[in-house]
Amino acid sequence: MKRFLNGLVFLFLALSAARVGADVIVDMAQDDFKQATDLYRQGKYKESIDIYEQILSRDMESGPIHYNLGNAYFKNNKLGKTVLEYERALRLTPYDRDVQFNLQHALDTVKGPKIAEKNSWVADTVNRCSFDGIIGLLGWILFLSGSLFVGSYYMRWLPIGRKVLIGISVILILCLMFGLGVKIYLDRGLSVIMSQSDARFEPRKDATTYFTLYEGTEVRVKEEQDGWSKIERMDGKSGWVETGVLEKVDKSKVTM
Repeated sequence: MKRFLNGLVFLFLALSAARVGADVIVDMAQDDFKQATDLYRQGKYKESIDIYEQILSRDMESGPIHYNLGNAYFKNNKLGKTVLEYERALRLTPYDRDVQFNLQHALDTVKGPKIAEKNSWVADTVNRCSFDGIIGLLGWILFLSGSLFVGSYYMRWLPIGRKVLIGISVILILCLMFGLGVKIYLDRGLSVIMSQSDARFEPRKDATTYFTLYEGTEVRVKEEQDGWSKIERMDGKSGWVETGVLEKVDKSKVTM
């Protein structure tokens, strides 16, 4: 019994220490965030970038951090990093109009011919939603459908009423699952070109150039092979570039 009680005390102290440690890390990140923001307002963009990057290196991230970092990179004339950070901010805060506006402005400043994204109306609709938003809506529909189905027995619905409820619920769930699949496909491999590069027909430096990609251009990585990436431009054209000239938007972090 004594060992059991000692074990509980140890577990409680360990959890408390972990919580305190997490609070300290968050407080440090908030202090650093404020310092980086102050430096940005003073026009010290490089110093501001360094601190924002330090926060992210500690596995702490949020929409405002990526958004402010994107602003600092834009002021520092790093268009590729600007687009990258705005895209990361948009994934965490998909309905933020400032992020949407600044991302579009940054994309409009990319050199070269304007590339129209080749998407269906389904893809355009799904792009306006966040991954978490679709999951949340799916959860609510499952909860409401289940509650109504159980409640229908207490409210003495006719069998046809329950069949209609099940039919509507199944259709909505299938639509959301389809949308979730489209969202995953669209987000998978989304990358940004960091420096001007030629896309080639084959993964070799001496291969014929197909088209040129400029800093800040968004592409999707379809395949990787020996230091080369097969990318697809937003208009559907594909080519090979050296992997080092691009950076992927998606990355695994602990949300702050």
